[in-house]
Amino acid sequence: MKTWTVITWTLLYRLVKLLVAFISSSLLAKTIEKRSGKKRLKGITIGAIIIVTIALYELIRLVDWNYYQFTFQGLSQQVILARYVYSISWRLAILVSGIGLLYLNERARKAIIFLACFQILTIPWKHPLFVFKHLVFTQSHPGEAVHPWVPWVGFLFFSAFDLITAFLVIYYFNRPLIKQEFMKK
Repeated sequence: MKTWTVITWTLLYRLVKLLVAFISSSLLAKTIEKRSGKKRLKGITIGAIIIVTIALYELIRLVDWNYYQFTFQGLSQQVILARYVYSISWRLAILVSGIGLLYLNERARKAIIFLACFQILTIPWKHPLFVFKHLVFTQSHPGEAVHPWVPWVGFLFFSAFDLITAFLVIYYFNRPLIKQEFMKK
C-alpha cells in the first residue's frame, strides 16, 4: 500500500474513534444534567466534554498493546509495562475527574487542576523524542528520504498540545466565577 493511502486510512480510523468518544461524552453530559437537575455554565460543560472526550479517545487508543509495545520498543519490557499501566491509570483519573466536573464536584475541579499541573511537569516523560524518531524511521520505506526535522514536528506538536491544554485547564478552572459554580450546593 502506498504511504499516503496508509496515512489516510489511519487518520480516518482515528477520526472515527474521536467521534465515538465525543458523542459518548456529549450524551453523558446531557444525561448527568437531566438527572442531577443542576444547570452548568456552558464553559464548564464544554470543558468537561473536551476533557472526557480526550480521556476516552486515549483509553480506546491504549487498547492496542502491540502498538504500544512497538512505539516504545527501545525500552525494556518492564519499563514498557510500567508506562502502559501508568498511561491507563492517568487516563482513568482524567476521565473520572472530567465526569466529576459534569456533576459540579469541587474535588473533581481540584483534581483536574492537579492533573494539569502534573502533566506540565511530566511532558518529557510522556513524549520522549526517541519515540518520534523511532516511529518516523520505522514507518518510512527503504530508500525514502526522511528529513531530520520530521520527528521534531511530532514531538513539538504533541508537547505543545499537552502544554496548551494543561494551561487552559488551570486558567479556566481557577477563575473566580467557575470556582463559585462548584461551591454552590
